[in-house]
Amino acid sequence: MDLVISCTRGRCSSICESVMIEEYGFIKCQTKAKTIAAATPVLLQIGKRSPKVIACSNTDKTKCQYEQSKTGNFPIVTAVSKSAQTLSFSGSNFFTSGYTAVAKYCGATADSVSIDSATQVTATWTKGVPPCQTSAASVAGTGGSDADDSD
Repeated sequence: MDLVISCTRGRCSSICESVMIEEYGFIKCQTKAKTIAAATPVLLQIGKRSPKVIACSNTDKTKCQYEQSKTGNFPIVTAVSKSAQTLSFSGSNFFTSGYTAVAKYCGATADSVSIDSATQVTATWTKGVPPCQTSAASVAGTGGSDADDSD
């Protein structure tokens, strides 16, 4: 399985270094360092030898578009602090407008995430930050302002 941006004569141009299925309906793609033009449609490729390429099935085709730059002021998390109900991410270059933030900890998505400033994001779990038996990475990310989980 892979995420691709174009296919010509059975050869597809992958945007991923690696691909994982994290949970039902969610594919995690560690993107390659390359520039991808704005509004580029992303396709799902299944198989390598005779790949089957699946186009976006969302009625709103903009939900399947992607853009990436090799350079820029990307968000950097330098510290994470924890309280009973929150994780606070400190760093630099957090996007402050036009994006919806999402955070996960030990596989549990935060009930709400606020972008406090360009240097802080706070994730809140109303029933408390989930307990974690093993060492786990905290993940904070952003999606477009219209981001949702529908097809």
